[in-house]
Parts: sequence; structure tokens; C-alpha cells
Amino acid sequence: MNYEKLICTYCKSDKIEYVPAPFQGQSTWFDVRYEQQKNGKFKAVIRGDNGKDNSANVSNIKRNVINYNDSRPWFNCNSCTAELDGYDDVEYKSIDGGDDE
Repeated sequence: MNYEKLICTYCKSDKIEYVPAPFQGQSTWFDVRYEQQKNGKFKAVIRGDNGKDNSANVSNIKRNVINYNDSRPWFNCNSCTAELDGYDDVEYKSIDGGDDE
């Protein structure tokens, strides 16, 4: 089965980072908390609303879930530092395999 991943429109890198709240004061559609583990360290736990469960684990997010929940998805390219509008500034590259997470 073929899958797609985002690539930067400018440098064609696939080192893309999703930025859920690029503008100061904007809220996000998910929540990050740090929960203490048995060893006393705190681990980041990310939960959001997937339409079925208001505390769904969203530590791995598919692109369609981002589009569904974020009316203005915003990305950064970690290779050339471009700021990418999730609808206009990204391209797709086909990849084999993929993960259903």
C-alpha cells in the first residue's frame, strides 16, 4: 500500500515539524501534561479529542486528524527553517509501507 508524507515546498526535505499554536495566545486542540512515572521522572502525555474519546492518546497523529482538528495547520521545515502553511506550502512524496498509528 502506498502512503504519502509531507515535504517542504522549498528544499524538498521531509524533516517537517507540526506547530499546533504558531501564534501567541492561540489555543491548541490537544493538551500536553507531564505525568509522574514509577521511577519519579515525569513523562509528556499528549491527549486530544478524536471525536470518540475526549482524552484520546494523540502522541502520534495522522495528517487527516491534524486537518480535521486544526483549521489552520502550520508546519516548520527543520532543514531550511521555512514556515509552511499546511495547505499551501507543502508537497507530498509517496512512500511504501506506513504506520497506521
